[in-house]
Amino acid sequence: MLDFYIDIHGEIVITLFRILIGIMLLISDKVIPRKMKQFIVTTYYGVLFGVLSIYISNLRVYSILIGAILGLIVSMMLTIYKRTDHITNLIVLFITFYEITEIIVYSLKFDFYKYATNISEIYADHRTIYFKLVVAFYITIISYIVIASKDKIRKFLERVKFFWLGVFFIVGAIFANTIHPLDIPDEWKDLCLILFNVNYSRYDYLVPTFILLAIVLIRMSFRLLRKKGILGENLK
Repeated sequence: MLDFYIDIHGEIVITLFRILIGIMLLISDKVIPRKMKQFIVTTYYGVLFGVLSIYISNLRVYSILIGAILGLIVSMMLTIYKRTDHITNLIVLFITFYEITEIIVYSLKFDFYKYATNISEIYADHRTIYFKLVVAFYITIISYIVIASKDKIRKFLERVKFFWLGVFFIVGAIFANTIHPLDIPDEWKDLCLILFNVNYSRYDYLVPTFILLAIVLIRMSFRLLRKKGILGENLK
């Protein structure tokens, strides 16, 4: 899998592909309907999870194709039965909480290698990543249960989720990598982490963090200006 990834210059192809998805999610709903955006996001992560579920038990290239087909079928079923709203809500919350967890972990300089010196630094780094994934997963589930009963918060999430998913795809395509942008992963697990649009490098995680924070402040400023009538309602 990694040989194929290297041969096709996967780091460039996948980066451009994710940036393209991010741009599509940022485009106005009048141009690309929300249902289409829901299908795009659900299909992307559905195929990714499908590939992971098959490839992890059978490390063969054909497993990628089988997993991708299964993921696509599940995504289409979710779209047909109108369950993509919940999926996209959970995804944007998961990425958000993962990045918050990552900032805390990096800020506190938490590392399993310090506490488990009997394992190599690479495996310790993977355990740190799994720790962040598990924490973010449980916080996402708990928070979504709470949000489901809060009508205003749920509507706010529905309104802004595709904007933030688009931002996460673009920023993730550039910065969410194993060490630095466009580095070649050491093994297939590293590649899967890249595609989730999470796991920024511990050496430059502040760069995407500041970018995301700047976007939050800009959106808040525009919202405040609209409330005061300085900007028209059509400017977002």
